[in-house]
Amino acid sequence: QEIKDRIEKLMVREPYSNWFSVDWEVKNEISVLSRNSSILRPDRVMIKNGEVVVVDYKFGSESNSYINQIQRYVNLIKQMGYSKVEGYLWYVDSEKLVEC
Repeated sequence: QEIKDRIEKLMVREPYSNWFSVDWEVKNEISVLSRNSSILRPDRVMIKNGEVVVVDYKFGSESNSYINQIQRYVNLIKQMGYSKVEGYLWYVDSEKLVEC
């Protein structure tokens, strides 16, 4: 119940509330094949009017490797033809959002 309450509090704040509106086409944990044939699975990809937002949820401590992971996702989506792509790490436990 505590986790549910924390998430509900976050969902009313920006940018989270916007990300969970019905305006976005949402792809959760969709497999994306890169040019070198590796498969990447971002936690959440949202698409609206040519804009793409990639979010990866993390629990626990921060790591630079996570930033690299998001940057790979963003670059891959740009290679697919999207020019406006944003990437975020959402550290759920600390309620911290990091733009990558």
